[in-house]
Amino acid sequence: MAAAEFDALRNLHKSGFDYPDASAMYRAYAEDLFQFDQRYRHFCESADVAEEKGWNVVNGAINVGLRTALPTDCGKRLPHA
Repeated sequence: MAAAEFDALRNLHKSGFDYPDASAMYRAYAEDLFQFDQRYRHFCESADVAEEKGWNVVNGAINVGLRTALPTDCGKRLPHA
């Protein structure tokens, strides 16, 4: 589910990000783009749970659409708070 949500958000912004100035970019982040960070964290948390359970979904079909958008080091981030 987390991968699908991230991919859906990515598809909404296929053309990329272009803002006239830093203020506009900040507003876009505060109103919408923060969801990329949030959904990426949810994806990584779900991937960690799946890996602990021995499921191979992260390397399987569920992640195919995200391979170009996500780094491969989800497990190397800071510990959860």
